[in-house]
Amino acid sequence: MAEVSIKLDHGTLQRMLLSPNGDVGRHIQRLGHEVVREAKSRAPIAHQGKHIGELRKSISITEWPGPRGSLQITANTKFALAVHEGSKPHKIPGKNGGMLRFPGRSGKLVVIRSVNHPGHAKGNPFLMDALRAVVMRNR
Repeated sequence: MAEVSIKLDHGTLQRMLLSPNGDVGRHIQRLGHEVVREAKSRAPIAHQGKHIGELRKSISITEWPGPRGSLQITANTKFALAVHEGSKPHKIPGKNGGMLRFPGRSGKLVVIRSVNHPGHAKGNPFLMDALRAVVMRNR
């Protein structure tokens, strides 16, 4: 009868599995950057006809170093959450109790204390959709 002996180098195994610079950590970083690219392609170019490209430009990845490391992918604009999750109808007041000023439909300047925003019943979950797409491609 043959006898087989296996000796594991626990330090090397730990680094490979848990270190951000190990095989698994590097693979997760690659997937994270792929999610960022996918999210930027799925995010709307404009929000309510303005902020052209601002949402896409704000999508970034942060790598948290440490013994196990982790990644955080964010869209960092004031309106990112409302776009992603949708929003209920709400009032938009002027800044610091002041007045809102914007061109009206006729082109004339409109000055008003607040407006009633109709909300967005359905959001555009571009971050979650990007994550799902990358996971499905890399199964």
